[in-house]
Amino acid sequence: MTDLDGLKLLNDRFGYSAGDVLISRFAEILVGTGLDAYHDKGDEFICKGQSFQDLNGRLSEAQRVLRNQPFVVLSLDGRLVTVNGADFCFGIGTDLEEAEVSLKNQKELRKASR
Repeated sequence: MTDLDGLKLLNDRFGYSAGDVLISRFAEILVGTGLDAYHDKGDEFICKGQSFQDLNGRLSEAQRVLRNQPFVVLSLDGRLVTVNGADFCFGIGTDLEEAEVSLKNQKELRKASR
C-alpha cells in the first residue's frame, strides 16, 4: 500500500488540479516500474507483487523516480509552475491489513526523522 506525501499541501498551494496531476503521474510511475497497481482512494494505491523483495525493489525504484523527476502544474493564478519532485511512503504485508499497519509505521518513522 502506498500513500503520497504532501498532497494536501500541494492542493492548498496550487489547487486540486495540481494534486490530480501528481496522482496521475504517480500511477504512471508505479505501472512504469512494473507494479500491478490499483487506485484505492485519494492518493493511495494498492500494489501487488511476487514477493516482499520484488515489491520493495519496485516501490523503491518508483520512489527514486518520483523524487527525481520534476513535473509541471497549473497554479491557482494560471501560471505554469515546476514542482521539483514528490515522495511517498509504502507498507508491505501479506494482506491489506498488514500492509496498512506497515504503511502507518513508515509514516510515523518519517515524521519522527524530520
